[in-house]
Amino acid sequence: MKISGHVDLCGPELIEGWLFSAEGDGEPIKLQVYVEDGLIGECVAYLYRPDLQEAGYGDGRCGFSFEIPDDLKDIDFSTTKLKLVETPVFLLPDEYTNVAVKGQGSANEVSSRSRRDMPLAGPDSSVRLRTRVISR
Repeated sequence: MKISGHVDLCGPELIEGWLFSAEGDGEPIKLQVYVEDGLIGECVAYLYRPDLQEAGYGDGRCGFSFEIPDDLKDIDFSTTKLKLVETPVFLLPDEYTNVAVKGQGSANEVSSRSRRDMPLAGPDSSVRLRTRVISR
């Protein structure tokens, strides 16, 4: 499976990013959201983002947004992992991800980087999703 993607924002209100599979059947990719090694919910990468369409990621409907439940907004989002459902593949935050760290305010206060600062490579480039396969 050849996939590309990025985690743009991690908490405390939302976890957002995008995920695209050039080999996919057109079905949106389902993700499980893990923080502090616990599953806190699921989301689907189907939201439209014009920047992704312009970069060549299909019709641009590969963004995701997961709303953090109120009782979990105080956890450490630096441990965020997104697992592609029914695979051993995880999408992980990187140096371009705005991450809310416990006790340090919102993600926007923690990092001044934004989606516009991130390198966005087209689907034919050599830049691919940073993944880590973790055995069960």
